Amino acid sequence: SVTTPDVVVADQHQWVLTGLTVDGTPQALSDTVSYAAVHASHTILFSWTEQWYISVTSDHGSPYTASAWVNAGSDFTASVTSPDYVDATHRWVCTGHSVDGNPAEAGTSHTFTAVNGAHTINFNWQEQFQVSFHQSGLDSDAGSNTVLTVGSTTYDYSDFPVDDIWVDKDTVFTWESTVSGGSGKQFVKTGESGLASPITASGTSTATYKIQYEVKVEWSGFDSDAKSGEKIVTVTVDSVDTVKNVGDSFFDEWVDEGKSVSYTYESYVASTVSGKRFALDYVSGTSTDQTHTFSAISSSITETGVYKIQYEITVTADPSGAVGGSFKVTYIQCGTTYTGVSETTPWTDWADAGTDVTVSDVQQYVPSESGSGGVRYVFNSYSPSDSINDIAVGSTITLEYDTQYLLTVQTSGLSSLSYPTDVSLGGSKVGTAYDSSAFTQWFDENDPTGTIGVSAIVSGDTGTQYVFTGWSDGAAIPNPRDSAIMDGPKTFTADYKTQYQVTFKATGLDADANGLVLKLDTDGDGAYDANLYRASLVGDGFSFWVDATTQTVKYEYQSPVSSSVAGKQYRWDSTSSSGTTPAVSGSSGTFTVAEAASVTGSYVTQWQVTFKQTGLGSDAT
Repeated sequence: SVTTPDVVVADQHQWVLTGLTVDGTPQALSDTVSYAAVHASHTILFSWTEQWYISVTSDHGSPYTASAWVNAGSDFTASVTSPDYVDATHRWVCTGHSVDGNPAEAGTSHTFTAVNGAHTINFNWQEQFQVSFHQSGLDSDAGSNTVLTVGSTTYDYSDFPVDDIWVDKDTVFTWESTVSGGSGKQFVKTGESGLASPITASGTSTATYKIQYEVKVEWSGFDSDAKSGEKIVTVTVDSVDTVKNVGDSFFDEWVDEGKSVSYTYESYVASTVSGKRFALDYVSGTSTDQTHTFSAISSSITETGVYKIQYEITVTADPSGAVGGSFKVTYIQCGTTYTGVSETTPWTDWADAGTDVTVSDVQQYVPSESGSGGVRYVFNSYSPSDSINDIAVGSTITLEYDTQYLLTVQTSGLSSLSYPTDVSLGGSKVGTAYDSSAFTQWFDENDPTGTIGVSAIVSGDTGTQYVFTGWSDGAAIPNPRDSAIMDGPKTFTADYKTQYQVTFKATGLDADANGLVLKLDTDGDGAYDANLYRASLVGDGFSFWVDATTQTVKYEYQSPVSSSVAGKQYRWDSTSSSGTTPAVSGSSGTFTVAEAASVTGSYVTQWQVTFKQTGLGSDAT
């Protein structure tokens, strides 16, 4: 008998009994031969076959080839069924096999040829689930950009929907959070539902996207002088303001489709340099408005506010009293030329850098040729000049004026245009004046006037004259008065009094009348100061000037008036008057006058008559 199999190495190598020959005759296979009452020799031949063990291991894929002993030199194929479904959406797939612990090989089967040793084969499996991927919100603008990555596989817009694909368990999938939609457009994931990553079950993952558009608000034209922190533009997205200042980056944000977007550029941005600023010249882009609202955006927006440098221009006047005069100015602002614009000092505006500013047609007299309060300013020159070429800094043009003061010579007591006083300066007549029309002349500041004089006497209507009585600012000031320095407006008043001519006459006196006829008080002091005889009182009479209303005239006609003819004399008879207040009629009296007056004393001739008698004694009764 023999033992079969004859194990060389357990589970690896053995010999198995494969034949039995007794005395050269094949026998039924048996590991034992028995003889009873042996009476002859026998030959027993046991035939053996060498075998090697092929160990097949597989967790899935039934039916699959079982482990087996393989006759040495024979071939052996091990295989599995793949995929191995758990259910319709869950399976295992063979990913290959490893032979004798060597690196895995692809395939669901392996053939060992001319086996001459023991082997192991292990089939490797991957669990898989059937899944789907859907999206909403994307459109064809997403193009070939990656939307989804499952493991190492990417999917773009055209691949969707992705349905019923098998993926390995624990495969990681990722939806792109942002998918480009081309220039200025993108899709942003707002959520996903269904499957979780990594994948551990079958199902569907759905991602939702929204459209966003790029909104760019930019600016240009500033240099390093732009004042840090000064506002340039305000951008409002759905009522939320973003202010961009000097030193900030441009506004560049993605905004949901349908949102409201508005912007407002500042008209001016300050500079750190005095007299310099940056002015908004124009806006280019989706809109060209300085301020604009896009009520519901449906495309990208790009705006650029283009600023240009401007410099401050000031036109003023010197001295300060000359401020307020008019002029014309030509300048360029934001590309627009303003020609001959009428302005008044002080005036300030801004001109584009590198342009020209010209001032012209300056008001010659400020506030006017007639002045104000006795002061006026006469234009003299420009400082530094009437124009600024290629303006590159804040600049001032000053209108230089000379100060002039008004000399006024007025009168008090000359009421008629017909009877003015002559006015002289420096000994030369320069004009006339009366109460309602003063003489005036302008002088440069601090110039001398020359001596100032007026007429001593001004003749009026017949029998009327006006007599200079002095200057109102000092009775002792002579006429003409000294020259004045014009350091301000000067007014001098010449006072006049009115005088009327009073004429006394006598009638009825012959040439022989040689006695005193009239006594007069001509100066109003109450005492007689004139004794007048016939010769002074006949013809035109005796005239003198009397202050109007204030001076009293006192007179006394004498009676009788003697004659050079013996026995003849003249007796005062009556007095007549005109213009006296009161009217006088006596041989003597007093009066005042408010106009030219005349008084005439009338005389009658008297002759001496002598009567005599003779023959009468003293006793005659």
